[in-house]
Amino acid sequence: MTSRARISIAFGGKSTEHRASLESFRHVIGEIHNDDSVEIEDIYYVDVEGRVAVTPFQAGLPVDSYVRDREYMPYWAALGRMVNAGTFVLNLLYGNFGEDGKIQGAAAIASVPGSFGPVLAASLAMSKYHMNQYIASAHPVVQIPDTLLLRECDLPEASTRIFDRFHGMEIVVKPNSLGASLFTNRYLVDPECIESIKTNLAEIFEYDANALVQRYVSGTEYSIGCLQKNETVMVLPAVRIETEGAFFGHEEKHRSGKANEIIIMEESPVVKSLGDLSIEIFKSVDFRNMCRFDFIVSPEEAIFFLEANTIPGLMRNSIFPKMLAASDITLGEAISQFHNNFLSERARKSFVDYHID
Repeated sequence: MTSRARISIAFGGKSTEHRASLESFRHVIGEIHNDDSVEIEDIYYVDVEGRVAVTPFQAGLPVDSYVRDREYMPYWAALGRMVNAGTFVLNLLYGNFGEDGKIQGAAAIASVPGSFGPVLAASLAMSKYHMNQYIASAHPVVQIPDTLLLRECDLPEASTRIFDRFHGMEIVVKPNSLGASLFTNRYLVDPECIESIKTNLAEIFEYDANALVQRYVSGTEYSIGCLQKNETVMVLPAVRIETEGAFFGHEEKHRSGKANEIIIMEESPVVKSLGDLSIEIFKSVDFRNMCRFDFIVSPEEAIFFLEANTIPGLMRNSIFPKMLAASDITLGEAISQFHNNFLSERARKSFVDYHID
């Protein structure tokens, strides 16, 4: 990771995770603007309406200046500019239109060089339900929490279905395709909580077509980070997550003091198993550059898969930057490696001429 990479950065987005993207950009710029591994050229800010403002990077320019009083262009025009500029684009767009396959497909069609990665890996990981189904089939050593998938049309009968399946149990209600643990809450299923659960579901359906109701799994939560280095995948030091209520929700993730994120430098058999499994998943799904996998290990050491984060948060207090730091890898070095990964990918032919009667 020694060559100096010319990069541009895309952040913001028409997404519920717009704020997370802005704060990730703030941290990344602060860490890499003096890093010898990279040279920053353009900044692409995508507003909440999906319009794009392009600003040449200026050292010392406040982050908020990239999002205010700018002339905007449509997405397609910004993609054309990226192609013409030829610089490697670091994708810091999260959630909808950022890591769900949409921008990945557009970048692939337009031949934009960048860290976008494949469409399939992005879209699969974005749907927690379908990613879980894949894991259950391809990696049967891993368990999946008992899950009920609900759509908005199911809301009138949701109470009955939840009560019949999970009566007396603790459950977690969450969106299927939103990040940051938004609208994710834990309940004990009894008559007193059913209306609160229905209200939670109604909130989810304002943003997501599907919601998940999962049986709560008691145990220790681990986050495992993977970093691609050309043809190999390395595991970063694991993080064990501890919270007062044994639940890692939105508040616990984003409010200081709500969770302890403990870097594990000494590899136990359980942590090694999680690392080996993460590499297998990374390769089998064909992720690119980086991914963070979340698991719960029960007191009996059964492994439960929760989700995959194809573009982990890179905010100042996020888990993935802590993993990199524990590996003595700077953000600039990681981004330079993403650039090297792109350059090392084999170009595939797309046209075959054949006869049709």
